[in-house]
Amino acid sequence: MKFTYLKKMQSAIVLLAILLSGQGQGYAQINYVVESIPYQIYETTVPIEGTFDDYYSDIIEIPFDFTFFGQTYNQFVISGNGFISFNTELANTFSTWQFSNTIPNVDFPVKNVILGCYHDMNSVATGSQASRTSTVLGEAPYRQFVIAFNDMPQYYCSQFGASSSFQIILHETLNYIDIQITKKDLCLDWNNGNTVVGIIDATGTIAYSPEGRNTGAWEVTTGEGWRFKTDATASIPDNLMKNPISLYPNPSSGILNIENNSGKVLKDISFYSVTGALVKQTIDNKINISDLQNGIYIVKLQIENQILNYKLIKN
Repeated sequence: MKFTYLKKMQSAIVLLAILLSGQGQGYAQINYVVESIPYQIYETTVPIEGTFDDYYSDIIEIPFDFTFFGQTYNQFVISGNGFISFNTELANTFSTWQFSNTIPNVDFPVKNVILGCYHDMNSVATGSQASRTSTVLGEAPYRQFVIAFNDMPQYYCSQFGASSSFQIILHETLNYIDIQITKKDLCLDWNNGNTVVGIIDATGTIAYSPEGRNTGAWEVTTGEGWRFKTDATASIPDNLMKNPISLYPNPSSGILNIENNSGKVLKDISFYSVTGALVKQTIDNKINISDLQNGIYIVKLQIENQILNYKLIKN
């Protein structure tokens, strides 16, 4: 079994090297697969300045090179209507809210984009608590850049409390795209309630959307996650490329984050003292441990039917 695993690891590394070298030689990776992944929201603390309702943001730097439909980028702009665009010439210009086509479609109004949850939102609505924030997680060469749309009021329906919260996550090296949706209320009285999740190339002729999340009137009441991978990397297990479970920061004095890249459901998180006493138990992946005494703890994670143990230093 050890040799089989090593062979798989070597094969995965060779394949990844081929893919990365191909990107530098102009070999376009235009085929993606879409899969459901566990719902997981990340803490984002860096504010993205500007209201930009129906506008694009200033140019935002990506902290690493990111390949999208065979082209490599290190910048993008954010639309106030729930997506990011690699067309940086659109910075600080109008961003349309009106659409009715499903994707792919050459007539779709935006292209070369990642649609986190594209629909008409109004961050300046009366009483709005909306914000857009970001963070960088992990270490090179497997960092994640997270863009969060938080408590975004929906245009026209904001008066009835309709809002949306979701995140777009870009993965370094593997070029995965994750979309995590906390909620997306239904607003049938504006633009027919149209919303879409997906990715679209620069021509509009190639696009991908999760089942049930193409253009239409739908809502999300229970958190869900989606991942877009190129078909070339889809066969490479994530845990051959990086640790499937990460606890950070460690040591920690306040908030402990648990990042689950295993593709499996995290069912339980238990904290034990060195004497074996259970001192804390939760299912949240963002845990306040400030109430624990300083010292060493064992964090026991149940991933479906598997138990994993990690050492934690509380300081």
